[in-house]
Amino acid sequence: MSISSDSEHDVPPLQQPNGSVRLEVPTIGCIPVRPFLIILSILGIAGSFWAFIGVMVLNETMFSSYLKCFIGLCFHTAVLIGTINYYDDVLYVCQRLTLISMILSVFLVIVVLASNLKIEQVIELQLLIAFSIFVTALEYVSIERLRKYIEARRGTGGNESLA
Repeated sequence: MSISSDSEHDVPPLQQPNGSVRLEVPTIGCIPVRPFLIILSILGIAGSFWAFIGVMVLNETMFSSYLKCFIGLCFHTAVLIGTINYYDDVLYVCQRLTLISMILSVFLVIVVLASNLKIEQVIELQLLIAFSIFVTALEYVSIERLRKYIEARRGTGGNESLA
């Protein structure tokens, strides 16, 4: 029967016995952040693509409709590339754009409330905008946690593998 020494318990939980640092994978609850952002980006790219096809099928002539689809496609592609390759600068820009999107969504709620729409239309629009704000907030927090992970990895000298 061997008795463990007290020196084993003096090691911090993230500090390995050989002196290297083991970084914890960032999560939101029990969901790992990186796969969540990858899935969210792929869904965003698909949604932007289908919205673009819808605009083309409806023969819409407004430039802003095409612009919104293009911006969504570019944004989600940038998040996907930044997440897969751990590009902190790209994720920083995407995080700031996400914050701007949340602020604009709040103003959109105010505009919808001030409009002369029927109550059913207002409720539908508010639910859609609330869902959009929720997903955008999740994306913002996920990008923030992934950026902190990238920064912590950079602080370890890059010795920690990013699997």
